[in-house]
Amino acid sequence: MTDETTAKPHRPPHWRRDMVELAALFTAVTAADTMADTVVHGPDGPVLLASSAAALLATTAFHTWWARRGRSRTPSPAQAGAAPAAPR
Repeated sequence: MTDETTAKPHRPPHWRRDMVELAALFTAVTAADTMADTVVHGPDGPVLLASSAAALLATTAFHTWWARRGRSRTPSPAQAGAAPAAPR
């Protein structure tokens, strides 16, 4: 038997998936344009931009801290499967 006979037939992508991806792209562009208009035309544009950057940095720092915090307490797979030592 060859790989050609055992492989599943390739189905072409459905047009609905393409439409969903296109709608998501248009939504992202609309959100970015709205934010850019708010920054450019608003009286507090630079303050809004700086506070958004600070919030993004704080969120990134918190996420990194949270991910590393859990990793230090989790035993490695080798330790998790090891039997406890017998008392002497």
